[in-house]
Amino acid sequence: MDNKDIYSAMQQEKPYKSYIKTVISRVYVNILDPFDESPSGVLLFGDHRRGEESGIVDAWNEKQDRYIKKMNKPLFDDSLLKVYERPSDIVVERRIEDFSDPELLEIVNSPWFSLVKVVGEVENVPVLNRMLELAREADKSEKVTGLIESKLSDLQLNS
Repeated sequence: MDNKDIYSAMQQEKPYKSYIKTVISRVYVNILDPFDESPSGVLLFGDHRRGEESGIVDAWNEKQDRYIKKMNKPLFDDSLLKVYERPSDIVVERRIEDFSDPELLEIVNSPWFSLVKVVGEVENVPVLNRMLELAREADKSEKVTGLIESKLSDLQLNS
């Protein structure tokens, strides 16, 4: 893996391997600089219980990984540093504008307080029109359709 590949992997947030400190105190870890592969170091100080980024060090290729394991052997032996499995995929929150009609119907059929919360967060007139139409087709109560109509008129007045 050359520097271009490492830079690309860094942009995609997919390290070869990650390590996290297991103590509250700060931990100094010897690493190879990801760009010029010169010996360097990093001070980990984040809260390991929360998986904070400042408590995690990444290896971007096999060479860097071997270096971290070799140069920080005492940290691994004393369990001050351990392998960290990052979440497999970065969860991208979907926008309500991308929801299908069945998904919007699910929201319309949700409990009252959940519906109030979601409708209050919607800032898109076409989405509210779709929700209102789905609510009417599902014969939802005046309370539900009134909530959506109210938010829809508020948005239309403010735009």
